Amino acid sequence: CNFPFELHPQSGGNSELFMTCFTKRSRRLSAGRRCCSFISLLLLGPPVASSIPLGATVGSLAESRQREPAPPTPHPEAEAVCPIFEPATCQEEEGQRIFWELWAAKTKCWLCTEVSEDLVRTSVPLIKDLASKNLLFSPQLGLQITESWLSTCLPIYLLAMVASCRAAILQPWVLYQFGLNVIATCRYNDSDFFRRYGVTATQIAYLFALIGQPYDETPQVADIQRPERTSSGKAPSQSQQLWSWTLPLVIDIGMGLGADTRYYLRQGFRVVGVEANPAAIEAALTDPSTKPYLLSGQLIVLNAAIAAPNSSEAEMPFWVIPQRPEQSKAQGWLALDGGVEASIRTVRCANLLHVFGEAVYMKIDVEFNTVDCLASLAEEAKMARRLPKDGSSSSDNDNDNDNGASGGFWRPPKYISAEVENAGLIGIFNEHLLELGYTHYKVTRQFIYSPGPCEQGYYQTELLGCGSGPFGESAVDYQVGVDWKEMKDLLQDTAFLVEFENGYDWFDLHAKRAD
Repeated sequence: CNFPFELHPQSGGNSELFMTCFTKRSRRLSAGRRCCSFISLLLLGPPVASSIPLGATVGSLAESRQREPAPPTPHPEAEAVCPIFEPATCQEEEGQRIFWELWAAKTKCWLCTEVSEDLVRTSVPLIKDLASKNLLFSPQLGLQITESWLSTCLPIYLLAMVASCRAAILQPWVLYQFGLNVIATCRYNDSDFFRRYGVTATQIAYLFALIGQPYDETPQVADIQRPERTSSGKAPSQSQQLWSWTLPLVIDIGMGLGADTRYYLRQGFRVVGVEANPAAIEAALTDPSTKPYLLSGQLIVLNAAIAAPNSSEAEMPFWVIPQRPEQSKAQGWLALDGGVEASIRTVRCANLLHVFGEAVYMKIDVEFNTVDCLASLAEEAKMARRLPKDGSSSSDNDNDNDNGASGGFWRPPKYISAEVENAGLIGIFNEHLLELGYTHYKVTRQFIYSPGPCEQGYYQTELLGCGSGPFGESAVDYQVGVDWKEMKDLLQDTAFLVEFENGYDWFDLHAKRAD
């Protein structure tokens, strides 16, 4: 393996060892990833007749791989959906009881630092306990959950991994890769999972895949957005996908360091990323995995700021912090924090749809310019309703109330999201979204998608920016999970605003148009 590793004796009097990969250099080394994946035994596959002790040496593991016969048919239990236990039934040990108490407190105040620190400490022994589980090895498909795993409280280990993401230094990627494999194998029902634990299994998978962006293609999450990818009609065939313009479009306004853009690309969308900060674009495009998408045309990046709908300015002043590529604002006060002024060209959100075509989803995260973006779309929708349809006169459409959906060639995205930068903006958001024909909404938490190194204010190549989570049907409302609420009730939904103003969490507003 030619990679440093340590063997830590596991408590409990047995001979098994907990194996941990480490390196004093970069965790991105491909050789290191292979070694960690191998000796940590944190990959899933079908069960086989003989097991390999976790305390085996690298040499004996390699010999065992060569001796292994072809894997038999997986145990029927390995194909079953894993049970979701109530927290009360997963308290066999004192550490588990304390973890559940802290997790319950966490779901009431995601941004409470003291709870986060206690939760991280409590998660460590649970993560180490993974090594004592019955993991069987197959040279073809690695390791898979067996019947003995199905009787354990797997979600507590997944939540412990989530808690570990708040540490200043993340665990090795193989741990989160293992979590992805558990979720992919167990096929948890997101509604049931949310009811018990306050998050969905899909949210956890998104978070782990976000951490894995520099290391892995994370195929376990490739179909999170399948409903949205096929909602605009028949999915492109394999031959059509060679021409990326046939792929459904996502517009990422406020691309930042590109974490969301990379997620949309890997979900199979064509992406137009819009970012005013040239330093952020430079940082985003240094990721080697992003370059093929640029070369194929599946990704287009615009260095532009969002203009108000009636603005005639071709450029606008923008302030960036050179050493913090994720930080920039259109407000001059950023100069007090070391911001450097730059002149950035402007673009109207509605024009992006004219130029690049109909979008399945538009993410808007440009702080107070978000209002300008929504206003631009609403103004364009009014104009589209006044345009004559094919074979009709303009008077035929005077009473048309399709909100721009059939006014010729322009329509708003089916799904849209906007960051709630200020509680006072909800009324304006609601007005514009209703004008655009959006009928349902979700208010989504954002803390869970921000690992510690990202939110603690420093940029590393091991973590390429924070994400904003899944969209559309997989977006998770803070109260009802994956279900949608009716847009007419948004202004009465004030509990999230109380949390926001008290510093418990921050939120995005997602909306959906009627089919």
